[in-house]
Amino acid sequence: MQRSTYKTGGTVQTTGAVVMKNVLKKHLLLMLGLVNRLSSTKASTHILIFHDIPPIQINRLEKLIRHLNDRYDIIDPVTFTQQFQNKCFSKKKSLLFSFDDGFYSNYIVAKEILFPLGIRSIFFIPTGFIDCSNREDEINYINNNIYEEESKPDLEIDDMKPMRWEHLSELLDMGNIIGAHTINHTQLSSIKTNSLMIDEITSSGDRIEYMLGSRVDHFAFPFGDINSINANALRIASKRYSYVYSGIRGPNMLDTNNFTIRREPVNVSDDLRYNSLVASGGLSSYYWRDRIRLDEMIRQ
Repeated sequence: MQRSTYKTGGTVQTTGAVVMKNVLKKHLLLMLGLVNRLSSTKASTHILIFHDIPPIQINRLEKLIRHLNDRYDIIDPVTFTQQFQNKCFSKKKSLLFSFDDGFYSNYIVAKEILFPLGIRSIFFIPTGFIDCSNREDEINYINNNIYEEESKPDLEIDDMKPMRWEHLSELLDMGNIIGAHTINHTQLSSIKTNSLMIDEITSSGDRIEYMLGSRVDHFAFPFGDINSINANALRIASKRYSYVYSGIRGPNMLDTNNFTIRREPVNVSDDLRYNSLVASGGLSSYYWRDRIRLDEMIRQ
């Protein structure tokens, strides 16, 4: 059988070579991350980001959550915001869970895994996804809005669907927090019209407040990387919300600005040891330049 190949950087690599390269890369990151983790003793909170959880990965996620719950102080969103308000972070490292994009699978995880463990989280919702009126609109939203072309998952689209407003209301009743994530999951840095920028950022929070009757103080910008945000978007978000979250890795400490909150993306398909490293902040040091750039934006 012929081996699969693809082009990268002007050369052709076999699938086997790519797999080996990724394995070696992860082992290197594990070793370097362990050094970073052992050298960091400051009180901090690392926020993990989860997205859609396919049914085939639910058990894998539960194993990860139970593993982290046994080893870390997992705090709720209210405790996290009180740390900012009181300028007093826990003396030991803590974790907070967050879920982006409003997938129904997040509701299942919260209800069947997190709630029985006493874990409360933040759910960042793109309201246009929740308001889709039919299955065709949902599929188009997923394909055209949530996933960038180069990172679309090889998943069964039938397993991916949005929560409904009643699910979000139930999440609130369980003690979770609902945050805004724009209307259309738009990359804010690509918006040229200021009025459209304001609408995407502020109207999503207004819509959630109207539908759920609960104040929305938390906002996460879509995609989360440094190239998906700019100073203008951050300025608009900071006027509407009390807390703005990125997807840039790093610890949240006493000197962290509440409009440049860091988070750690987690891929549930990665192995337990690697995701434990992610949760500990073992990869955070590689993103120090992005954190500096983000902090500079809020000062502009």
